[in-house]
Amino acid sequence: MAKAFHLEIITPSKTFYRGQAELVIVPTPEGEEGFMADHAWVCALLDVGELWIREPGKKEFKAAFIAGGFIDVKGGIVIFTDAAEWREEIDLDAKQLYVHAYLKEHRRINFRALLEKQNSRQEIIVTFMVLLEMISNGQALVEQEGTFGEITISYKDGTEKPQTAQTTGES
Repeated sequence: MAKAFHLEIITPSKTFYRGQAELVIVPTPEGEEGFMADHAWVCALLDVGELWIREPGKKEFKAAFIAGGFIDVKGGIVIFTDAAEWREEIDLDAKQLYVHAYLKEHRRINFRALLEKQNSRQEIIVTFMVLLEMISNGQALVEQEGTFGEITISYKDGTEKPQTAQTTGES
């Protein structure tokens, strides 16, 4: 049995998780990274994605989605993130159907406007993840006017290789 450590996951609105864990796996810009008790000190950026927790004596992992943030490993582990939701509390299938139908109907949408239609941080995270999946599958094209311009997403028929495009505007 692995040695346990104290884990906290904190969002701006609440302490999402507080308890003992044997292993936590987090999304980082470089990929997934796992941490166990007695890990060397680390302070690292986290990416948007799934976080996995294995509690002492359990074989199954608890899974949650997080909205990026950072991890501080020093004795125990503290994760700071803008939002976190347990995987089982998210109806991913329903959100996929909604986003797919909305994009197919409108053909071209403003990214910010789509996110503003969501009612909670959880819905924003799930909508963003669904869009990433559609882009990855070649069902959507992302375009941005200039470096800080509006982001638009266009519906694509078929499953061609995913693309992203950036056009530069005048400074």
